[in-house]
Amino acid sequence: MTNRIRRWSRALPRIDAATARSNDITEELKKDRVAIRATRVLALFGGPGAGRSTFLRQVKLHSFGYDTQEREGLGVSIQTSMISALRLILGSASISDDPAVQLALSSQEDQLLLVDTIQQRLAVPLVKQVIEASPQFQADPSLQYMMGAITRIMTPRYAPTDIDILHCKFPPAPPIVEIPFKPPLRGLIEHPMKTTVVSVRCGNGLQRKWLSLLGDAEAIIFLVDLSRYDQSEYCPETDEQLNCVRAAMREFEAICNVPLMRFDSAVVIFNKFDLFTEKLARIPFTECFPEYTGPNEAAAAAEYCTQRFQALYCVFGVRQRNIRAYNTNSLDVDQTRVTLQEIMEYIVRLRLRIM
Repeated sequence: MTNRIRRWSRALPRIDAATARSNDITEELKKDRVAIRATRVLALFGGPGAGRSTFLRQVKLHSFGYDTQEREGLGVSIQTSMISALRLILGSASISDDPAVQLALSSQEDQLLLVDTIQQRLAVPLVKQVIEASPQFQADPSLQYMMGAITRIMTPRYAPTDIDILHCKFPPAPPIVEIPFKPPLRGLIEHPMKTTVVSVRCGNGLQRKWLSLLGDAEAIIFLVDLSRYDQSEYCPETDEQLNCVRAAMREFEAICNVPLMRFDSAVVIFNKFDLFTEKLARIPFTECFPEYTGPNEAAAAAEYCTQRFQALYCVFGVRQRNIRAYNTNSLDVDQTRVTLQEIMEYIVRLRLRIM
């Protein structure tokens, strides 16, 4: 009897460490598949200068926010960026002959020395005029904002506010950025599915190269910088200069006609609407869009652009109706909060209708 038990035990398959690890990985993959099915993706697109990075920061602020550790890291990045910009401006400005400025520029360790020097020299009207006349200062709204808050930003235990995070520049983001999206819904039952906003770095058709990874996106969010309606940009595909808004329309149409994309809806956000409104008083909309026959007003011009994007919205060659358009300023916290709430409510209603 004992011999039979021994032979039977030898016949049993033995699970070694490698097999056990393989089984654990299989179980983890099963759990990941379940989690993926419970997660929906919103693909974020937009041309250069459309404000995608700022929009992503708004998504994070109004979804789960930045914790203390993240704010400390962002604070260090803001201070470092500010120091680099100040060194560059002072090194190229005529006030660089000032002995105190030269000492500050040569200091590599004590960054506060440079800040103190700047604060002292800003009290002199001539120095302030030199800095404000710098081409880099004029072309960089972020630097203008930081210079206005230099005393607060350069404190030893500086923690950036929400406005600081939205205004200041940070190092380039990775090619693909994923941000969980969960803004508070107003009187609407929350859908159990998780939502993630995925952004792809733009440039020379790079967004379309990554579309194979976004084929299952539930919807797309396309940002357009309306304030550049009077500017043009180089289009490498056709080797020509193209109006910035028309280039955005072409990119939107190209994305919508990719067979891999199966999204159910599209959201077009006309960003920097405040700058667009101010510029219309100086440059009529018809100078760049002569076919436009409406009044030279921001709301009417934006509605015309909405109709143009609506006409371009195709999926598998079929015209679609599920498109929403919003006019926003990505630096306005309250306005963007309302916009994100409306977008999420729209997406939830689509899910409930589909399911």
